[in-house]
Amino acid sequence: MVEIYNVVDSAASTSLTIVLLLWLISYGSIFEVEYNPKLVELYKFPWWRLLVGLLLVAASVWCPRVGIMSAMVVFFYFMDLETLST
Repeated sequence: MVEIYNVVDSAASTSLTIVLLLWLISYGSIFEVEYNPKLVELYKFPWWRLLVGLLLVAASVWCPRVGIMSAMVVFFYFMDLETLST
């Protein structure tokens, strides 16, 4: 049973790392890509930013690779919207 868990965990973390890498490439390679309007609207609520931070901590505890990629996505999301909102 433990072996199946390790295989599923490894596949899930690798898949999520690849998805986050593709997200970073798609948003980082094109200048001024528009975010989803829902993400822009949610940014102004402090509880949303706290929830994203908690999600980042949970991702880092689960798998360091996923945590690093998530941190990059969250950093660029926050910096872009901070620039757009000021």
